[in-house]
Amino acid sequence: MKKIQKTETYAILLAGGEGKRYRVGKVRKEFVSFLGKPLFLWSLETLLALPEIEKIVVVFPEGSEKYERLVSKHIASGRVSIFCALKNRHESIRGALLTLPPRGMVVVQDGISPLTSLALIRETLKEARRVGAATASISAIYRVFAQKGQYIDKVLERSRLAYTVSPQAFSIPLLHKGLEWAKKKGVTDRAMVELIRKIGKSVGLVRSPEENIKLTFPHDALTIEALLRKKISPNRKR
Repeated sequence: MKKIQKTETYAILLAGGEGKRYRVGKVRKEFVSFLGKPLFLWSLETLLALPEIEKIVVVFPEGSEKYERLVSKHIASGRVSIFCALKNRHESIRGALLTLPPRGMVVVQDGISPLTSLALIRETLKEARRVGAATASISAIYRVFAQKGQYIDKVLERSRLAYTVSPQAFSIPLLHKGLEWAKKKGVTDRAMVELIRKIGKSVGLVRSPEENIKLTFPHDALTIEALLRKKISPNRKR
């Protein structure tokens, strides 16, 4: 397989989702405060700590001026730009991608995954440079089956199953091709790595720590807060 040469690297931070399964009042989950910071800011600070990332496009929903002000110094420096979320995830990523150069690598990070580490982002980028696309993943720990109506249709082999987590990384031209395939097919609800597989390209897997979770349901908030507290504790093991 042809190795992709090292090129400029960018990032897209997704912080514009609807958050239908979890909100605090009218506050979207990306903006819920954890230890004094809105959730998206934890991921943004991790991306900013990577000097190899030239620019970060943050996808915010309309009316997020309050949160834009939190990153104003990075916007002023040119390291961060804001893109207003469109009607679905695909269109938002496509729009943000179009603000970047047509060549290079791009990291796609969820704004609701605050525990993604610098090391994991770098490993995922390394694999994406080798293959063209890569995702962090966690092996399935539960027995999974295919369902038919109210019955089990087929029990799936757990050793062959995993689920994707942030981050994902792609060559920019390849991600454009995947999104173009989705647009032609009228598909709007597939993961980016699935689009890459649909156009016949490989996606590398990078093992993620199990604590790299995202805020999906209310009970996740307690786990995330405890893990973030451990992360910033001055007494944590290094």
